[in-house]
Amino acid sequence: MKRKKILIVEDSSTLRRIIKNTLIEAGNVESIETNNGLEALAKIREYDFDLIITDWDMPEMNGLELVRYIKNNKEYASIPIVMLSTRDGADDIRLTRELGVNIYMVKPFDPGSLIARIKEFI
Repeated sequence: MKRKKILIVEDSSTLRRIIKNTLIEAGNVESIETNNGLEALAKIREYDFDLIITDWDMPEMNGLELVRYIKNNKEYASIPIVMLSTRDGADDIRLTRELGVNIYMVKPFDPGSLIARIKEFI
């Protein structure tokens, strides 16, 4: 079985480590980490990802800008996206859905819940 390649886009090194460790526990996953959307774009062009997990609020290029780029580019539009954010307003969540985010989770999140939600993709 092919290992699933997941991109983690998060400006907090602590949260990146938590997400990475959670994915390791899920098994059969390889993750690549970036600090912001601009770094993520370079990795997206370099690798074929099975899933992208992104924060919303980041420097350089935020998560919404990243999602817009991915979903408006035919080559990448089918990559499932999980957004993790401290924003919990209904309008914010609705906006991410409209842009094509597959799963939206509010921080702090339970690592077990993250795995349960992304199981269909990994």
